[in-house]
Amino acid sequence: MTRGRGKESGRTHGGFEEFVLALYRRSRWVAAMVLGIIAVGIFVAIERPWARSEFWAEASLKTDSEAVLARRHVSGVFSGAGGERPLMRIDFDLPKAAGGPILLEVHGDVHDRGDPEHVIGYVACSARIISSDCSSELEMSGLFRGCDLPFPAGPIGVRTYEWAAGNGRRFFYTAKGPVWNAFEAEEGDVLSVSVIPVICDDVEGRPERAMSQPRRSESMRVWRHNSARKPNRPPDVFIYLVDALRPDHLGCYGYERGTSPHIDEFAEASTLYESAFANSSWTRPSVAALVTGLHPSRHATVSEFDVLPESPTLLSEALRQAGYATFCITTNPNTASIFGFNQGYDKFVYEGVKDASWVNVRVAEFLASCDKERPVFAYIHTMEPHAPYQPSQEALLRFDRAASEGGKKWSDVLQMTCSGRPEEIRRGINHLVNRYDAEVFDADRGFADFLEILQRTKRFEQSLIIFLADHGEAFREHGMLWHGNTLCVEEIWVPLIVRYPVGRFSGERIEERVRLVDVFPTVLAEVGIRANIAQEIQGERLPTVEAMGSGDRIVHCQLSPLAGGIPTMVGVIDGDGYKRVIASCDPGQCDRSSLGLWDTTADPTEARNLVDALPVRAAYDEQLIGQWLLTQVRTEGERVQRAKPDEETRRRLRALGYLQ
Repeated sequence: MTRGRGKESGRTHGGFEEFVLALYRRSRWVAAMVLGIIAVGIFVAIERPWARSEFWAEASLKTDSEAVLARRHVSGVFSGAGGERPLMRIDFDLPKAAGGPILLEVHGDVHDRGDPEHVIGYVACSARIISSDCSSELEMSGLFRGCDLPFPAGPIGVRTYEWAAGNGRRFFYTAKGPVWNAFEAEEGDVLSVSVIPVICDDVEGRPERAMSQPRRSESMRVWRHNSARKPNRPPDVFIYLVDALRPDHLGCYGYERGTSPHIDEFAEASTLYESAFANSSWTRPSVAALVTGLHPSRHATVSEFDVLPESPTLLSEALRQAGYATFCITTNPNTASIFGFNQGYDKFVYEGVKDASWVNVRVAEFLASCDKERPVFAYIHTMEPHAPYQPSQEALLRFDRAASEGGKKWSDVLQMTCSGRPEEIRRGINHLVNRYDAEVFDADRGFADFLEILQRTKRFEQSLIIFLADHGEAFREHGMLWHGNTLCVEEIWVPLIVRYPVGRFSGERIEERVRLVDVFPTVLAEVGIRANIAQEIQGERLPTVEAMGSGDRIVHCQLSPLAGGIPTMVGVIDGDGYKRVIASCDPGQCDRSSLGLWDTTADPTEARNLVDALPVRAAYDEQLIGQWLLTQVRTEGERVQRAKPDEETRRRLRALGYLQ
């Protein structure tokens, strides 16, 4: 029995082993199956074989001190048109960039998963700077740059498109090239970039929403009259403009040739603005900016036969609404009535190019006819020292005796400057400058006679008197002569000297950068009126020692085609003093020396082009230009009118170099 039990026990033990072995075999198969399922799940989760589209995006940060500060790359797949779009996020911890802004560039594409060469869409991005107490959205730009040129070509500011992702976020993309933004940040800030694929099917059948919607520009500020000063009536206002006058040829701006003793004396008892800039480099768009408070691209009086439109309220119209007697005398055909500059004046005088003495006779006649109790606004536009330089004999002998005694005429001097021989060109330029200075001397004497008229008619003390120019003049500092050719400093830097009523702020010099568009709101503030202005003024009140501004103002300037087919240029001087000038048409038509980037603080003569040395700063300023141009869209219904000048007007324009 013992053996039987043992045998039975052995059989039982063997069956258990077989059961365990079978279970093991089954478990191994199950484990393999489970592992296989897990592997397939992982493969499916990663590869998503049903997904038909793939995208990638790269975000990089650059500075001018470091070529690449940081770079991140992301990629993903999705089902294609109509499906859910994956949203991916890239964060950067931002150091404080030394010496300027940081450039964010985001680029990528969407393509068929099996064919990377078949691009079917774009990568849109959204970016925010997150600080300890707030966050701000960056509005991405998409300006195109030429392949081998350091500046963009083509339309500016309209090539970035906006994609509504459905979550309230704004995403931006371009059909070609990266989207980008140049910004400044504090140490410790975080840049959060989100990217999402946009395929062509998403936008097919409806127009892409271009970022060209006009934004409201800064509303015109209204200042109350200074209650501490209560004259019997509002002050008289006189704007005395000397055409083509450079500040650096006046003694009060540092010139040492004695060209402007009376202007210098006037400056000592007034407020002198050391850094005033015109918004264009020739008369009509610049004066239009002065009298409308609008930039040239907004008032649209920019080309050879453009007429100043009726839609904006001119300074003359605003003051006439307030009860002023208004008077204009101009000697430049660019501001004649045929071009719309007679609007708002009780009396408008233009009889061709005349000298300052002729102008002063008409000013005296007008003031003598005015009611002494009625305030007066007068705009006086004189032509010395505009080319052709034909100064009085006394002034010519004073500043260019050699040319005068040698019998050299204006035509002789021009021939020298065009001779092609370096020494002759140098001598010709020297004679041009001498003749120019002689005309500045004549202009100074004319301004002195004008001030004497104000004194004699007892309209000096209580008056607001603004002395300025519409643009400068070039003597081949950047290869060009005269003006209206570039936006270089010698063509847009202008004198601006303001005598405030009763001599307020006498003898002050203001270093803060200002613009001609700032004159309009300054006049309204000083006379203390609330005029019915049709447009939103784009200038700000000029700073004084009593009311300093917030710092140097951004200067926007523009040059559009004249008779010679000069291409459009757009420029900006940013808050740090860097100046960027680009061509908004084919750059191949431009003189390359007129385009670029300059540090106007360290290099006021704009001798060193930094566009290659500081590409991030250049991009930052291009962005300012593009964003600004978006705000310059004219209101619906406004049309640019073109004048049809008679032959006499054409002859006068031709004599001044404005027509061929």
